Amino acid sequence: MTISDLKYLRLHNQLISQQPYANAGNVVAALGAMQAQDYAAAKWAIGLRLPEATDEDIEAAIAQKTIVRTWALRGTLHFLAAADIHWILSLIAPRLNTLYASHFKRLELDSAVLSKSFSTIEKALRNGKQLTRTELAAILNKKGIATNDLRMNFILLRASLDKLICFGERNGKQFTHTLLDKWAPATKAIKKEEALAMLAERYLSSHAPSSLKDFVWWSGFPLTEAKAAFAMVDDKFEEKTIGGNAYWLPKKLPDFKKKQSLYLLPAFDEYLMGYADRTTVVDEKYLSHIATNNGIFNPTIVVNGHVEGNWKRTLKKDKVLVEPHIFEAISKSNQSALKAVSKRFGKFLNISAEIS
Repeated sequence: MTISDLKYLRLHNQLISQQPYANAGNVVAALGAMQAQDYAAAKWAIGLRLPEATDEDIEAAIAQKTIVRTWALRGTLHFLAAADIHWILSLIAPRLNTLYASHFKRLELDSAVLSKSFSTIEKALRNGKQLTRTELAAILNKKGIATNDLRMNFILLRASLDKLICFGERNGKQFTHTLLDKWAPATKAIKKEEALAMLAERYLSSHAPSSLKDFVWWSGFPLTEAKAAFAMVDDKFEEKTIGGNAYWLPKKLPDFKKKQSLYLLPAFDEYLMGYADRTTVVDEKYLSHIATNNGIFNPTIVVNGHVEGNWKRTLKKDKVLVEPHIFEAISKSNQSALKAVSKRFGKFLNISAEIS
């Protein structure tokens, strides 16, 4: 297998070059978890992996509780399938709570304060209520629980990791929080080893070819546990050398096609976010155009699995302007393909699209 094959196989496994599913829940479940701190970008990340999906379809999947947005891997916001959220949070929360312990101590958020905060939040969200961050902060402040100096951030983070709350539907443009058990009822508990193996299998099925280091980055688990996880799924996956580096991939490769392709990927898409080493698909000299020093990932233009530029959108009253920035010249056929995918993005937003 060559590096070129690797890129096409990743496009296939990440459901970009093939779209076998008909709903958002299956897409998110297949990828394990999808980065979602940029809400609009995260919706397009799901939408481009579904045939003819619209922004309204993704909003409907959230309202129907098929997919859930919460803090998950690496302590960042993700979409998770409703059926997966409990076992994934149970798996990752202990480590994240330990990693954030110094922040909780600095902010004087001890067990007593957190317990009072959680009790207050639980009462406020009973009977299916969905409240914004501002509304919850006001309720906590009234109970004598300060929410300044990042305290509210960490109260909500810990409440999410401890499976008390998740995001609900939006109230206008404001995000709301609701009780997780009412939004996505608890599922049967899974032992840590089994859950870690499930996460590794989900990751390799959707991100391979990928390295052990990639999984360490994506999952947030230390190398020793990542190795143990891969060892538990070595009946389905194996390590091979591609381009001088070691990657894990399925023992039985899917029938992926190497066809000419161009995609508009959103910011923070798993095609970039899912790996520690991104130089496999991005020339090193252009990495700064893709990711900033403070961890912001830009939307990308991917040609045949390789990042050839980035882009931005500007929403107007009746259309969206797609402004591409190509690193180097692309062929006329790819210029035509760029127009086609821009049109598809416009359809997702239910407005016309123009390249500016």
